[in-house]
Amino acid sequence: MMPTIRIDNEVWDYLKSKAAPFEDTPNDVLRRELKIVAARPAAATTTASQGASRTHLKPGKDYSYQPINGFCLEGLHKDGKSASCHSYSEMLKLVSSYLWLRHMDSFAKVALDLRGKKRPYFSKNPAELRKPHKLAASDIFVETNLSANNIVALSRVLLEKLGHDPDSLVLV
Repeated sequence: MMPTIRIDNEVWDYLKSKAAPFEDTPNDVLRRELKIVAARPAAATTTASQGASRTHLKPGKDYSYQPINGFCLEGLHKDGKSASCHSYSEMLKLVSSYLWLRHMDSFAKVALDLRGKKRPYFSKNPAELRKPHKLAASDIFVETNLSANNIVALSRVLLEKLGHDPDSLVLV
């Protein structure tokens, strides 16, 4: 049995700011911050490879009425972990936050250049967006008032511009 520790909200917020979404547990963050290197036991979370049906999000397909229960970024998540979500808007928030935390040095330059016909998809000024969502531990907001098809296209472009295979985005 593993010991349980209690931490205050300030310490918890610090741990969250240092975590990579869908990859790190609090234990992973503490190991990294404390520079403790050891073999990690297998995670007890569900992975995308454990029998879930998988659908690669491809351009040109209509996702308007396709339900979503979660997604995985194949090859980017440790152990093939998937993230649970129930809307494409929620998926965009999670994908964007993950990529922001993984590419802090280049994310802003890439994301802030992405624009729709009338407004940006990402901005440091939430007033420029209809329904802004602030990315974890950043000063960047993402527009969440988008169709499922636009969210899939935007997620794929963001992945590609940050050097990842856009086909790595998979519904589970």
